[in-house]
Amino acid sequence: MQNFLAQQSVWKNDILDCTKREFIAIKDYKKPWYIISPDNTYIEYWSKLMTILLMYTALVTPYRVAFVEVDSGPWLIAEYAIAALFFMDFIVNCVLAFYDREKVLIFEPKKILIKYLFSWMIFDLFACLPFTLIFNSNGQYNSIVRVARLPRLYRLVKITKLLRVVKAMKNGSKILKHVNSLFKISASFERIFWFIFTYIILIHLVACMWVFIARIDNSDINWIFFGNFQDYESIDLYFASLYWAVTTFATVGYGDIVPINLLEKIYVCIIMTIGIVFYSYSISSLTNILSNLDNRKSKLSHQYLILDMIANKFQINAVFYQQISQALEYIYNNSPTDINEILNDLPSNLSNQVIAVVYEAKIKNNAFFDKRSTEFVGWVASRLKSYKSPARTVLYNEGEFANQVYFITKGSVEFTVSFNENTIPYLELNADYYFGETDLLFSENKSRMNTVKTIGESEFLTLSNDFFYELLTNFDDEAIEICSIAKERLERTNIKYLDALYNLEHRIPISKSKSFPRKVIDKEILEPISNFRGFPENEEKSSRKTPNLFREILDSKLNIKHARIKRILQKINDIEKQCEDVEQQTEKIKKQMNFKYQEFQNKYYPTF
Repeated sequence: MQNFLAQQSVWKNDILDCTKREFIAIKDYKKPWYIISPDNTYIEYWSKLMTILLMYTALVTPYRVAFVEVDSGPWLIAEYAIAALFFMDFIVNCVLAFYDREKVLIFEPKKILIKYLFSWMIFDLFACLPFTLIFNSNGQYNSIVRVARLPRLYRLVKITKLLRVVKAMKNGSKILKHVNSLFKISASFERIFWFIFTYIILIHLVACMWVFIARIDNSDINWIFFGNFQDYESIDLYFASLYWAVTTFATVGYGDIVPINLLEKIYVCIIMTIGIVFYSYSISSLTNILSNLDNRKSKLSHQYLILDMIANKFQINAVFYQQISQALEYIYNNSPTDINEILNDLPSNLSNQVIAVVYEAKIKNNAFFDKRSTEFVGWVASRLKSYKSPARTVLYNEGEFANQVYFITKGSVEFTVSFNENTIPYLELNADYYFGETDLLFSENKSRMNTVKTIGESEFLTLSNDFFYELLTNFDDEAIEICSIAKERLERTNIKYLDALYNLEHRIPISKSKSFPRKVIDKEILEPISNFRGFPENEEKSSRKTPNLFREILDSKLNIKHARIKRILQKINDIEKQCEDVEQQTEKIKKQMNFKYQEFQNKYYPTF
């Protein structure tokens, strides 16, 4: 039986297996001391620093290449510092381990260098070279030196590392991850943000290159002199170039700024071709993104239409209307409905793991799910509904029909008792706890035994009574434990309830967090609540008042568990008997072999 229970997977362990970064065994290879693991904490910080440098390279360097003749002072120091950091990044990439296609971590230096050589090594090497220092000769620039400045543009190739972020977007890009952590945007808005960011960088680069090409050979035959822009300040010339880039990229082209020399015409042809492709792709992508947003919001919009119809037909007041609309919006924002599209196509074990991962943040510390199997958590979590309640709101009143179990994810609630037309709290439950299951198991006629209201603004996950009863039917071991814990909780709650009534009668302060020592309760206080709360005065009354549902569930599950243990023990006994039979047969075979050997020896080798 212990071996059987050991095979049940605890859901938190499965969550770690599904979410931890290094989940594939490393090959049997001795790791050199200088090789760095990609999961190293310092690599994460280094990656953030390089992301900032890449954004600087994409925004500042093109402008300085096109408009600044000589780098000097702080800019020159910044150039050297960035070149040094890029060189350090080059060294880090040369010794950075990687995962192969089979998700095996590779530490071999030769394989690391080969992979890096055929990916970004050449571009990274050019990015870290200090071309400003190499080609800066006494501050005198001629046309050859201007052409020599062209290698500085290779530093812009460093920005192509962001393409790896795009390729790896399914696994979470570093830039979008930082943006999402700051603004908590959805996946659709992540794509919109990435499109806008790419468009800005591309237009900025095209505009700066348009000025750089005009000035590359110190000739007066270019678009700057032809359009009389030669006396413009750098910022004015930049915006004129930016205007041309936007109109050309959008395939509009008003013709007020045109290419003059051959190099400019070639550049314009390239940009117009790229613009057509980018324009077509961006329109289709944005249309797809917006249509997906509309599809996702269509259900919520339809619910609002139904709500408006009900409000107009039945004259719902504004306060109640606002409560319903807020509840619908909260469910829309907090229910992971998108995952249902893939869950139906996955095997049950994988779908349970996906559900457990999705709901982990909300239920990982809840006492109801502590040490449960992944199958149990996946089954329950897929049937939970989100609910948000304002502060000081009654969730349900004593005597109402019990229709669901509540799991507190945020905030707290209090159980109250009515005394002299006043409502007094006597028990408080905080986040990561649950309540309501005792009403479904122990109350007569499935009515609520307490009045519960929120203390502050609170958020819950709820499980309907139908699913709760189905849970008790499908999971035998968990059902026994749930029922046993619920009975203990009911007894503790009843003690608190009776203590509260006694203390109110005798004007003693009530503590919501800790029970006072049990007092001798007056019969007139106990009598009004003893008919339905299930609190036993003696053993005979306890057996008479214990609800049939609890006894049926507990007896059924215990019988199933005992029958299972009996079957396992019977199998063990059968195996032991089979082992004994095998041992007996083995002994017989040994005796026969010894007898035959003696006969053979006496017959053919009598002298021995």
